[in-house]
Amino acid sequence: WTFRNLVGVHERAKITAKGYLRGGDKLKSGDEAAVAESSGADFAQSPAVAAPAAVVQQPLPPSLQETELVLNFTGGDVPLEEELRGALSPNIQQAWLDMRPRGVVNLSAEVSYLPEQKKLSVGVQVTPQRDTVSIEPVRFPYRLDRMQGVWVYRDGHVDFHRCTAEHGAVKIATEGYCDFQPDGRWSTHLEKLSADRLRPDRDRELCQALPERLRKAVAELNPTGAINLRGNLDFEQTGSPGDPLRSRWDVRLGLQQGSLQCGGLLLENICGETLLQGGFDGKRLQSRGELVLDSLSFKDYQFTRVMGPMWIDEDLILFGSWVAQRENAAAAAGTPAQKPRLLTANLFGGTLQGEGWVAPGATPRYATSLKLTGADLARLARETMTGRQKLRGKLAATAVLTGSGRSLNALNGNGAIWLSEADVYELPVMVSLLKLLSIRAPDQNAFSDGSVAYRLEGEHIYFDRIVFHGDAISLRGKGEMNLQSQIDLTFYTLVGRGELDVPIVKEVFRGASQQLMAIHVRGTVLNPETTQEALPGVNQALQQIRGELESLK
Repeated sequence: WTFRNLVGVHERAKITAKGYLRGGDKLKSGDEAAVAESSGADFAQSPAVAAPAAVVQQPLPPSLQETELVLNFTGGDVPLEEELRGALSPNIQQAWLDMRPRGVVNLSAEVSYLPEQKKLSVGVQVTPQRDTVSIEPVRFPYRLDRMQGVWVYRDGHVDFHRCTAEHGAVKIATEGYCDFQPDGRWSTHLEKLSADRLRPDRDRELCQALPERLRKAVAELNPTGAINLRGNLDFEQTGSPGDPLRSRWDVRLGLQQGSLQCGGLLLENICGETLLQGGFDGKRLQSRGELVLDSLSFKDYQFTRVMGPMWIDEDLILFGSWVAQRENAAAAAGTPAQKPRLLTANLFGGTLQGEGWVAPGATPRYATSLKLTGADLARLARETMTGRQKLRGKLAATAVLTGSGRSLNALNGNGAIWLSEADVYELPVMVSLLKLLSIRAPDQNAFSDGSVAYRLEGEHIYFDRIVFHGDAISLRGKGEMNLQSQIDLTFYTLVGRGELDVPIVKEVFRGASQQLMAIHVRGTVLNPETTQEALPGVNQALQQIRGELESLK
């Protein structure tokens, strides 16, 4: 039997059909061509959509020993509604309920049935009508509108090609496939995925759609700015009610002028990429990352070429060498240990190395350790100080910081700063000191090297030791400064390079006791105010200096 030019309607949808039913006898001469024509020719020429080669034009066997029914359908203006869902197999119906599609599509379908084997095979190709189709997955309730592309289904497997969708200003494109099992299990693979203009800080629907544990991690980082996503995603569902959606990802996140909140440290103007590989198994979330950032800024300091490992899970966000420790602890037995690597960045022409961690929570905790080497003092002055500065020299520094909460009130730390080959006489504080000491500025031999030991407590910096060495005179002091650059410093002058040993202190007093004085510096870094206090006598001066030097050790 052959069937041709069958036409029917369902509401606004128009359905055409054709096909054949062949018995178990061998076809007569010429019948094979007629059956082939009936099974594919009109279907391929349907005005609704071109039929895929995988669905039609199946070759007929030379001998037909069993009955076969083949029907080809073409549908235009088919609404995605409950009646259509009810015509699908139970496992596809569950997938329909999970995805919640809406809209109007055109479709072509081939249904074949072998009665003796009770074998049913269904192939369908679907193309959405423009701007009508949307989905809103139950497990990821993020509505995607204006879907376009081609979906080809065959016996529980769906391939989709050139798929695009939108959510407001967000543009999404992908390819991939889905597999549906008779017991209700399904899996989806998205490849060549791109999502542009993601804004977690403004897109409330996106944040609410994330799994709870991932949503908490994103909330802790509080990212702002546009994010572009590229890569692959996988989703799995067991089909059992209440089971969580499992996921895996291998993506690149591109940030432009973004920001992240790492505990009490706000990182801003982030430009570059972050590579993330990880997954959520239904119980725990973990993701290994690699930072490849062009630049970021913290407190108006710009860091460039920020590179190194990171790790995100429900308990910690790790950077630098801490990542290898977590990976090695979680690795299976026999897995080669990962070599620790630090985060690296360029700062003021030098190299910054560091590591750190953030513990999310209602009151996040964090810690970091940093080391700067080879920084250019002249570049630091140009980038952070107003006016024309003529500083020269090399800068090295260390910092160990810990804190809690989202402000700097609980920030604590310590570190040191070293200057070498330096001409620092152009610093406003130094200019004031030199004038007070009647040393004509600029004196390129005024101070050539120095060091500072400091502590951080909230928004205050305490200088436990300040030392500047010069051939003519040296300065030693201590004091404090707040984050508004207000200073309160006290210096003591020493002749020559002013070593601390008692024999050298004696040299200080040899013929130069009148030069011993205390200098107080207040005001701001850029507008210091200096006052001097002469020590009233050599003996009293020696006792006071000894006491001060002991406190500076």
